[in-house]
Amino acid sequence: MKSIATVIISITLGLGAFGARAADGEGRPRQAPPIPDWAKQFDKNGDGKLDPQESQVALKSRREEMMKKYDKNGDGKLDPDEQKSMNEERRKEREEAAAKRKTELDKKKDGSKDEKKEEKKDEKKEDEKKEDEKKEEKPAESAAASASAAPTAAAAPTAKPASTGGTKSPGTTPSTPKEPKEPKAATPKPEEMPAQGSAPFSVSAAQVALTQAAGNAASCAKPGGPTGSGKVQVTFATSGRVTTANVAGPPFGGTPVGGCVAGVFRKARIPAFAGNPVTVSKSFAIH
Repeated sequence: MKSIATVIISITLGLGAFGARAADGEGRPRQAPPIPDWAKQFDKNGDGKLDPQESQVALKSRREEMMKKYDKNGDGKLDPDEQKSMNEERRKEREEAAAKRKTELDKKKDGSKDEKKEEKKDEKKEDEKKEDEKKEEKPAESAAASASAAPTAAAAPTAKPASTGGTKSPGTTPSTPKEPKEPKAATPKPEEMPAQGSAPFSVSAAQVALTQAAGNAASCAKPGGPTGSGKVQVTFATSGRVTTANVAGPPFGGTPVGGCVAGVFRKARIPAFAGNPVTVSKSFAIH
């Protein structure tokens, strides 16, 4: 028969529930609570619970430890004062464990909030990139429309008719009518004039600009989005600006990540050059 101290310690430690499958009011089995940290060393098979044999070993070890700690007079049992001391300490341990669990739950909640903030930041960056792409496309359309329209010459001024008849005043000299000046042709605005340099297309400058763009393209990576290597075709106008940047083929073609990469390459710039627009290709990688 167990002593009173053994029963008290067993109830205090709650080992009867560890590793067992208790039953609810309707007789259906329910999962037992997880074993505490101090009892994990007795879970020899590592299944996360204590079977009856492991429970007995754990109970015996814990009972000896508790008796050694709280049996101050060494009589092999716990008197009321010793039981009170044990219960008070166990109460503090339970409160500390509850506070620890609450702290962990709060950290998980804070982590979830931080993840949502990061998602909103990513969405905002994506919207800003799309706006930049639209702004890049509008100047190219405006320049094409301006180049197709010929400048209109200013209307010639109407010459004033010479004065007819009339009595000349003494001491006055008749004035000679001035010839009308030729109208000046309208000068296109600087942004309407196609910029062109005198030097040939610089392969080295293009390599530097595209290499930098390929490095910046890594920022287009998205959680759950495609990764790997891809190619982009870039066309440089004689002004040194990129007019088109196309990402085709798997894994990025037709995806938001591919659109982001194209926007990054459209920002590349090189010195203006003579001749015709030049189209080149460049590899990039997103991990």
